[in-house]
Amino acid sequence: MSGFRVPDGSSPALGTERSVPLWVILSFLTCGIGLLVWIYRVSRELRDYSGGDDPNPGMDVLLTILTCGLWDMYLSYKYTRILNQFRKSQKLPEAQILPIVLVFSIVRLFIVSIAILQNELNELWRYLRAHPASS
Repeated sequence: MSGFRVPDGSSPALGTERSVPLWVILSFLTCGIGLLVWIYRVSRELRDYSGGDDPNPGMDVLLTILTCGLWDMYLSYKYTRILNQFRKSQKLPEAQILPIVLVFSIVRLFIVSIAILQNELNELWRYLRAHPASS
């Protein structure tokens, strides 16, 4: 498999590299609103790159709010699996982050989990920009 394709056959949209420290600080300064925006953006980029309709950014944010953050545990699992599918499609080794992001989510430190995921996504987006034929 040479990478994901959007329905019209064109290359998928690459995500944005984000400063992890900046988004962690914004999340704290905005009392969690920055974290919800961060979740939305990561979810949207995962969906856009896959060319499908999952994950659903709005639903992920809504369920995070309605479950008082318990949905984050599922998101840690789901987003890591999606990230590894993308890496596998590029013949890259899987990111071995699932256990650690789940542990941080279980102990209610999802901000650390999404920071780890964002770092891995930043690396993937950099790789795909440097190797455009493979995306």
